[in-house]
Amino acid sequence: MSYLQLSIDSLSFTITKAHIKESLESLWRIECEGYIESLEEHPFTLDFFNSSRKDQENTFNSFPHKESTLNFHPNALINKQATFKISNPYPQSHSTSHTLDFINNALPSTLESLKDTIKSAKNKNKDTHHNQTSKDSKNSQESLDSLGRIKEYQGILCFVEYLGLNTQSSANVFHRGNLTPSLNHKHFFKLTLCSSLYRMSLNKANRIYTNKSVIEAIHSTLNFYTHDLIKPLDFSGIALHYPKLELISQYEESDLDFITRLAHNNGIYFCDVRGSICFYDSAQRHSSREITFNPNVNNTLNEPCISSVSKLQSLRAHTFSQSSQNALNPFSLESLSLKSDSLLQEGEQNNFTHSLHINEHHYSNESSFTQSSDLKTPITLKEKRLRVIEQSLNAQSNIYDLTLNESITLNFSSSLKENKESLRDFIIIGMEQELINESLLENNFNSNDNVIKKENAKHLKESVTSLMNTEQINKGNESFNPLTQNTSNALESLSSPSSLGKSHSYSNTLTLLPITFSYTPSLKSKPKAPSSTLGVVIGESEDIDGERNTIHTDNFGRVKVRINCFASQEVIDNARVKEQNNVQGKNIENNHSQGTLQNINGNTNTHTQTTNDTLSNTTQTEENIHSQENHTTNNDVENNHSQMKAYSYHYSPYLRVSSPIASISSGLYHTPRVGDEVIVSFFDEDIDKPYISASLYNQSNPALPPLPLNAHQTSLSARTLNNTKETEDTNSSIVESGLNEITLSNIKEKEQIYLQAQRDYEELIKHNFTQKIQNNKDSIVEGAYNERIKKIHTQTIDLAKIVSIGGEYNTNVALSKDTIVGLSHTLNVGASNKLRVAKDSSEYVGEDKSVEIQANLNTSIKQDENRNVGGNKREVVEGDVELDSIKGLNYRSQEHINLQAINYIDVFAKESFSTQTDKQHTETADSKYSEIQTNYSVNAGNTIIHQVGDTSITAKGDCVIIKAGGVEVVIDSKGLIVKGGEVKAE
Repeated sequence: MSYLQLSIDSLSFTITKAHIKESLESLWRIECEGYIESLEEHPFTLDFFNSSRKDQENTFNSFPHKESTLNFHPNALINKQATFKISNPYPQSHSTSHTLDFINNALPSTLESLKDTIKSAKNKNKDTHHNQTSKDSKNSQESLDSLGRIKEYQGILCFVEYLGLNTQSSANVFHRGNLTPSLNHKHFFKLTLCSSLYRMSLNKANRIYTNKSVIEAIHSTLNFYTHDLIKPLDFSGIALHYPKLELISQYEESDLDFITRLAHNNGIYFCDVRGSICFYDSAQRHSSREITFNPNVNNTLNEPCISSVSKLQSLRAHTFSQSSQNALNPFSLESLSLKSDSLLQEGEQNNFTHSLHINEHHYSNESSFTQSSDLKTPITLKEKRLRVIEQSLNAQSNIYDLTLNESITLNFSSSLKENKESLRDFIIIGMEQELINESLLENNFNSNDNVIKKENAKHLKESVTSLMNTEQINKGNESFNPLTQNTSNALESLSSPSSLGKSHSYSNTLTLLPITFSYTPSLKSKPKAPSSTLGVVIGESEDIDGERNTIHTDNFGRVKVRINCFASQEVIDNARVKEQNNVQGKNIENNHSQGTLQNINGNTNTHTQTTNDTLSNTTQTEENIHSQENHTTNNDVENNHSQMKAYSYHYSPYLRVSSPIASISSGLYHTPRVGDEVIVSFFDEDIDKPYISASLYNQSNPALPPLPLNAHQTSLSARTLNNTKETEDTNSSIVESGLNEITLSNIKEKEQIYLQAQRDYEELIKHNFTQKIQNNKDSIVEGAYNERIKKIHTQTIDLAKIVSIGGEYNTNVALSKDTIVGLSHTLNVGASNKLRVAKDSSEYVGEDKSVEIQANLNTSIKQDENRNVGGNKREVVEGDVELDSIKGLNYRSQEHINLQAINYIDVFAKESFSTQTDKQHTETADSKYSEIQTNYSVNAGNTIIHQVGDTSITAKGDCVIIKAGGVEVVIDSKGLIVKGGEVKAE
């Protein structure tokens, strides 16, 4: 019987060679060669395979009733769940721990050993109150237990190659279960078995996780494989808390590479061992298994031991530093360097201090305003990884049932006793196994030897069986049943060809780490980001069309983007979730019908159990994925599965927006709008550091100048933002037509710069503003025009200025106003003209001034009026002239005053009327009438003459002379004298 078996559903392959490689760094992998026996010479045909593809699921669902129905086509075997079993390659006796050596004909001694084993076990069963057995009995029990210990690897077939049929050996091969020779055919295969996690390496996916921790991202990824992983997931080894990250990206990498990178770059490792897939982030303490160190190269007795220990070392950096800049304050550079004191001391003790001066520095660009770079974790992990490399050992062993991540105690010989305390406890972090079992192949051994050894084995089996019957072992005692079973296994192994001394060996190479150190995996590189990719700016929801032409940003002017290269993955994953939900529903139905399935033919029991185990595993997997602290709960998982769009990977967090000029001293600022197509680039080619580098036009988001008619234009334009609230209220998508625009038109002889402000336009010039227009300037203000000049306003017009005011024209001059007109100045006022001067008003006319008033002239002077006329003054009044004076009325003339009236002159005074002249006073009139109500006085300094024709009365100071008709009367102091006439009395 072979100690290597590969089972695929109901098929069992006998393995002749195997190479197993497993470590905490990567998945385990088994490359093996073997055969399967069949009565059929041709195990498969293409026609058979093609006809059975539709029923492929049913091909292995039950054990076939006829061997001819088996299909060994590689396409039917690939991706099948398989179990690789290793039993003890070197069965041991209870006392000597020697290999059952048939080559040296050690059959009598072996038989005696088995007799002693049975007797010792029987005595132990009788003495139930004995608390401590002898050392020999204990060793014999352990040896017998090791005969039945089986090491299993449960995984999937990832490579199948059919090697053909060995027709030469088929006549000499004994069919299993039949003692008589029969013609069987051995079909040889080359197979590769690997962990079911390998299924996660077959895809390429692009996903974005926002506001999630690395553990949550790993959970989300594993969610897609709840029905593909044949083992439950165990996160009980995760002890640390992992903060939520702004962005975790998966780009062009398989799901396995993605979770491996996330895990290893955060000090988390996982391994597929025993019955589960376990995740750890800290050292695990388990009960240790003691193993003997036996450096004897001639271990002919195959004692389970470690035979050699070796160590490799190479020169590498021993110190690490990390630096970054503060995104909020780029002037501030941050650097961190951790130097372990124990590492320095260890270097001094081992005389390699010179290598400690080799420093590995890494710069991490901080691109986010809201999440600082983690400088400590990468350095800490690098130092821990360095310790793993420097402290790990390689060991050669022949112990087949060691497992990965197992703790062992290495028991050194006395010659190395001084190192026992520091090197005894280890953890297995890697293992590579070589297994050869070619003794099963008949063409590799001599047929004569086969007959001899077969007879010896048969005699031994019969003797032991007789001995067991004689001793009458109590099979009902559970404590003795393992002995019986192990003894049967030993007897079976005696009859197997592997016991006949053919090519049969087992060895492994272990990588051991002292248990005082915690295992740390190597850091994994991120996938190289594309130089640039395309995306669309998004808003608060996934409705891009409903929020187009709006702005959704944060306090830093960043926007969210739907990155196109991640968009399709959401459709794929949601379809997969839907498919898994359907499978889960079918599994529930299968569980309900489990009782009915148990009544099917006994040949199907094995497969039915396997199916139920698989269903149990997938259900347990789904529970374990979400059962850890600080992670998604089971309720959240149910909600996610119930939604068709449970997964969204293409919506980024807020991304920074690049600008051609960005500085506190200079800049060109622009916030992309929802619906804009943008180019997404990556800092340092880091997939987790995207930013928006540019924007693109497309057919649904065209340039604002209509094309191609305006292709000659260079335009800077911005449409009025949509009102999202108004759009929601009206349940419509209103696209605003307003536009702010600066356009440069470049057609020859029609070159133009066009500026449009949809509403307000403001200019701020902090110093001079010079404007030169070499031709015309037209300015139209449809509303009010306000202009304020705090200093001087100088306007020079070389030709003419025409001001046309449709309404009022108001000029307000706080101080003085001077208007200089080189030639004529004409003021045309269509209606009234008012001039208000708060104080003095002066008017200078170099030559003549003409005022023409078509109607009345009213002048109101609150105080005095002074007029100075250098020449003559002439006033022509076609009507009356009225001069009213509240007080006096004075006319003064250096020469004369002439009052002329064609009709008459009336002088009226209520009190008195007087005229005064220094010289001559002349009155000339056709007639004069004076009516004095009371007194009338005429006073002259010399003479008063009253004359009518030749008659006169002359009054002098001393006399009065009256002349009339030639008679002269003189009256003076002397009396009355009449000359030329007589005095008569009548």
